[in-house]
Amino acid sequence: DPITFYEVTGMNGRFRFSLKGEPSSLCPLPDPLPVRYSALDGKALESEKKSGHFLFASGKEAILSTVEELTPYTNLEIHLVGPDGNALKGDLYAKVVSVPQDEGEGYLLRFTDVPESVETFLKRLLVSLKQSENPSEG
Repeated sequence: DPITFYEVTGMNGRFRFSLKGEPSSLCPLPDPLPVRYSALDGKALESEKKSGHFLFASGKEAILSTVEELTPYTNLEIHLVGPDGNALKGDLYAKVVSVPQDEGEGYLLRFTDVPESVETFLKRLLVSLKQSENPSEG
């Protein structure tokens, strides 16, 4: 039998509680950040690595541009690619939470596991972007 899933974001009444998260602060990346990724099927990893680029990023989410077709709720193992063309250490895991509605849009990914090395890299990148936008605030 099919199972129906619902996205519960809160409840009213006596317990009045909301799970609404903080709004995402995705930053546009002036130079798309290259990534290599594989889809996960349960705990099994697809053997073929695919390529794409992060167009926007935050510490919790990113917009992925790729020629491959992804479906909602697909789990991905991602490796960020450094300027030297080599993958940075650490496996970043994410879930596809939204697919493009129009040509040229990317897939919204929510990070589910971020290794310290990737977190540090993203924080430094985002801080440098914010400082370049507001040079007087650095």
